[in-house]
Amino acid sequence: MLPPEDDLEERQGVWDAMHVLFLDTDVDAFHLDDAAKKCAQTRYSVEELEVIFWREVYPTMRSNLWDIA
Repeated sequence: MLPPEDDLEERQGVWDAMHVLFLDTDVDAFHLDDAAKKCAQTRYSVEELEVIFWREVYPTMRSNLWDIA
């Protein structure tokens, strides 16, 4: 897997799909299914998607879990 800075175009789609889990909205089955489909359409394996989630998305978005709108 390329580093994020060398893979921005493909990585952007994954980040966009995963970030919905951290928004202050009700995440229902539709949102989860849509995020899963978008991630499945990338070239990344499940293991790589997990690394992207924990190393790139979670550190950036985790503070949203503490704030209530």
